[in-house]
Amino acid sequence: HTPSMFAKYFLQLLSIIFITLIFILWAVFAPASIPHDSLGPLGIFTKFLVEKNNVLLKIGYFIHWTIHLGEGIYALKLCTNKGITDSITQLLWFVQTVAFGIFSLNHLTTYKPRRKASDGYKQKTK
Repeated sequence: HTPSMFAKYFLQLLSIIFITLIFILWAVFAPASIPHDSLGPLGIFTKFLVEKNNVLLKIGYFIHWTIHLGEGIYALKLCTNKGITDSITQLLWFVQTVAFGIFSLNHLTTYKPRRKASDGYKQKTK
């Protein structure tokens, strides 16, 4: 399989997820620099989390990344199981799945590799 098998997401979805992750990172590691008053309801909610539930916020952040790392490792196993042997493609799936979680993993789990003619099946022709 070539790296062209690697599925990419729409820019809008990736942007929303990326901005959300950066904001949570900001809230966990530099909460005093967040302009809570300028962010409306999001600022009120973030200020509440930072001031009243800071430990919970940090635990949730690290659980989030632990789960995503597990999904990334599972993506590597799925690549192998589905016959995706190109190391660059596997790396792309790992990185994308760690960054975007189940949204990325869903594409990989639904991927149906073509059977080889040597498996006793005819390949579909275009």
